Amino acid sequence: AKSQAAADKKTLADSEKAAAGAANGEALVKTGEAYLTYGNPAKAVELIQAGLAKGPKDADRAKLRLGVAQLEAKQAGEARKTF
Repeated sequence: AKSQAAADKKTLADSEKAAAGAANGEALVKTGEAYLTYGNPAKAVELIQAGLAKGPKDADRAKLRLGVAQLEAKQAGEARKTF
């Protein structure tokens, strides 16, 4: 499991580039969620916000994940606005 996680972590930058070129924001949100899982909430906030701007399939879920990322990034004020 650790080796798979390490391999996944290495592909995040490639996933981010591909997600940025996608027609909607779903891939950006999912990539942001992956950054959150791997302990980079600031990057997660950035990508999830970009995904929301492009229009993900489930905006409510994306906003929830954004709020969680903001909390973990020590952005409690922003998280309150998001929630």
